[in-house]
Amino acid sequence: NLNSLRAISKAIEFEYNRHVRALESAPSAEAEDLVQETRMFDANSGSTRRMRTKESAWDYRFFPEPDLPPLLIPQSLVDHIRESLPPTPEQMAEELVAQSGISAADARLIVADPDSLRFFKEASAGRSGQKVANWLISDLYGLLNHDDLSVSQCPVTPQPLGSLVDVIESGSLT
Repeated sequence: NLNSLRAISKAIEFEYNRHVRALESAPSAEAEDLVQETRMFDANSGSTRRMRTKESAWDYRFFPEPDLPPLLIPQSLVDHIRESLPPTPEQMAEELVAQSGISAADARLIVADPDSLRFFKEASAGRSGQKVANWLISDLYGLLNHDDLSVSQCPVTPQPLGSLVDVIESGSLT
């Protein structure tokens, strides 16, 4: 019956104080025994009260709800769903490393954003993937971050970046 953060806070505070009182007055006759039990919080009085006691910690174990039938999911459905899922970022990064030869660290950065992945694939088509990744991550990301822009807002399209890499690779531009 703890339906708000305020109620949770008040219940914890009450229980803390109850435990402190019990431990500090342990030798006296009015000391409250601290036992394993389930307690409920009364929001009106701001106190907790015993609902039921537990014999041992074993009583807190998990057991199935007897009124709910088991949920049986056919393996064929699990396989169908698994096959229809898109690749994980880790899988996309591995594929990018294998296809374009870029480092795993660069691949993780690129696949973190779908727009970056699309940009990289278009810019690196037919050229050195690592060179494009270096320009994309070091230079273009830096400029975009400086201007607080995302890759989708980039004024430079993938083809000119790819062309720039080609010109640098040919030695025409240093």
